[in-house]
Amino acid sequence: MRSPQLNPHPLESPLSSVRRDPHVRRGHQPRSQLRSKRLRYRLAVYLLSFWGSLALSLSGWSISELTVISCTSQHTPLGQLCHGNVPESLPQPALTRLGAVSYRAIAQIMRHRYPQGSTLTPSQKRYLRPFFGELVDRVEVLYDVELIDHWVGANLRLDLGSSNAQVYGNRIYVNGPYHPEDPEQLALLAHELVHVRQSEELGGLHAFGQEYFREYKRANLVYEDNVFEREAFAIEDKFRQWLRQNFRHGSLRHRQTHRQPHNRPQTVPESRR
Repeated sequence: MRSPQLNPHPLESPLSSVRRDPHVRRGHQPRSQLRSKRLRYRLAVYLLSFWGSLALSLSGWSISELTVISCTSQHTPLGQLCHGNVPESLPQPALTRLGAVSYRAIAQIMRHRYPQGSTLTPSQKRYLRPFFGELVDRVEVLYDVELIDHWVGANLRLDLGSSNAQVYGNRIYVNGPYHPEDPEQLALLAHELVHVRQSEELGGLHAFGQEYFREYKRANLVYEDNVFEREAFAIEDKFRQWLRQNFRHGSLRHRQTHRQPHNRPQTVPESRR
């Protein structure tokens, strides 16, 4: 199943959600407040880009390091985004820009912390290939990792507590150990593989981060209503049903000899983080 087509939504009137006072002249205070608010957020995005470019040229810092520094303050739009608090008043263009920057930067941080991933095992590929084809040969999985749960990232579980896995590009990070032929872990991988496919079809990290946050804003900041998550949960449910129909005894281990994943991930020592 292909990822949903993201057709542009018609722009709403900037005053569509503003309750007008009959004693206030149309276009007076409410319009100026909205414009001022949007200008502040737009300025924050532009300043982030300007100072990022300046710091890169003068100090040689990486984009991920600059983003981490920018995330220390919760009084900026990016700082709030980093701490899992998406301001409801944040305009969609600003959110999509910040989302793309933050998503790509966190992908770099996670790759630095966990440089060595593993391929899916032959048995995992056997179960997942009917749904994902050759994609199962292109992904990396990293187990027992410490996820950045407060970050608004690929798996936006802002109001659902800690997430079990996150996706950045073609890398799937799982915060639990590897369980051979475990139905629950296979279903989790199926969900995350949908996000990997979505990212590939959109063109990579930056485009996926941008579109994911755009759809998150359109869903009124509700995780489950995001079009990307709706597709992922729908395919996960179909995969679970397929497992139940084909393997009715609960365990899959008796079906095929399992192997450990190649190249188990190794974390970077604390002194290097």
